[in-house]
Amino acid sequence: MPASLSGPMDMPPAPWRHAREWVDLELERAGIPSEGGAAVALDSPWGSEEFQPPDINVLWPHTALNDHRSRPFVLPRHVPNEDLKEKEKQLAANRERLAALWHYSASHGISWDELDHAYVNFAKTGNKRYAEWSRGTEYKLPKAALQRKAASARAARYLVRFVPKDPEGKISDPAVMYPSRTRRLAARIYVEDKKKFLSPWGPGRLTVKLQQLVAAKMLRRETQERAHGFQRGGDQAGKVA
Repeated sequence: MPASLSGPMDMPPAPWRHAREWVDLELERAGIPSEGGAAVALDSPWGSEEFQPPDINVLWPHTALNDHRSRPFVLPRHVPNEDLKEKEKQLAANRERLAALWHYSASHGISWDELDHAYVNFAKTGNKRYAEWSRGTEYKLPKAALQRKAASARAARYLVRFVPKDPEGKISDPAVMYPSRTRRLAARIYVEDKKKFLSPWGPGRLTVKLQQLVAAKMLRRETQERAHGFQRGGDQAGKVA
């Protein structure tokens, strides 16, 4: 799976910003070589006239999906280099199965129950986060009150450099010398802190979270399809749900 899906979502998970490395790791996890030199290798039809990436939508373009689908079909490392004709037939069948999946399925490898669970978890964690910000407890002030106080202190620390010294060499409180400027700066700092604290659950973030989840599940399913028929005893890497 890609990196944590519960962190800030204004950018794709870090591994997906380095799609080739992520795909290498995903294939290696299933025992599928990510480099050349395999005894049998069949080109992927992805990128051909028949299998072009879909038009722009909530999932596409997706660099990791595109890279994964473009990889050749090769034997897993544990498969002996014998009876290669039969194994090439299995690889060809796997390629045909996966091509059919690309053709007929816009998303796969994930159930409605998993999507429902992701939605409920997103809502629960978001509500908890908002409550932490706005509501305190008998023994703890709300995060908003603490951040407002911290913002005022940060604003004062920034503005103190502009406060002239009095005849005795002392520096007055910036909030006294520049009250309106201190309030404006503190308000800006507070708003930025609030946005940062709540941004993972802001508008559009659920869509991004679910997109990440669906893409991760699709990639895992497609890896399983590539290893289908070659799994070792008790090995689930090639098991297709």
